[in-house]
Amino acid sequence: QFLYFIASLAQHQDSVPGVGSSREGSPPTIRNTAMPPKRGPAPPNPNRPDGNVQVGRGRSNFVYADLTKHLLANGQEEVEISALGSIISDAVAVVEMLKNQGLVVVSKIETSRGAGTNARSANTDKIAIWVKKAPGFQAEYDRQMKERKEKQDKEE
Repeated sequence: QFLYFIASLAQHQDSVPGVGSSREGSPPTIRNTAMPPKRGPAPPNPNRPDGNVQVGRGRSNFVYADLTKHLLANGQEEVEISALGSIISDAVAVVEMLKNQGLVVVSKIETSRGAGTNARSANTDKIAIWVKKAPGFQAEYDRQMKERKEKQDKEE
């Protein structure tokens, strides 16, 4: 079946970007195509509350953990970390990373199931975990930021 698929690509090479054949009857070759540009930071969402971190597929869990740390360090009393569907485990992983670093304590956890937004699922599960600064947050946050700066200075 796979070879049939490849053969059909060779017949329709003009309709498939990046696939071509050097001569008739030969197997298709893949041409170098430009990679799509990397996504930049998400634009601000005016509908989202200030203290909300929505975990998604596009970024590493460390990005969401850093965002949560910075929100708390910049005066946010409580931050909601939320996720939908199969990403729920990533939201839990973000919270556990922060707890293991001694930065946050969980103040509230809420789960729900609502109407799905895609055709594959009739229901979508959601988790929302609210975290607050743990005792000693500022000292640990300052230590991490100092360590990060020293590492950046060494790389330059």
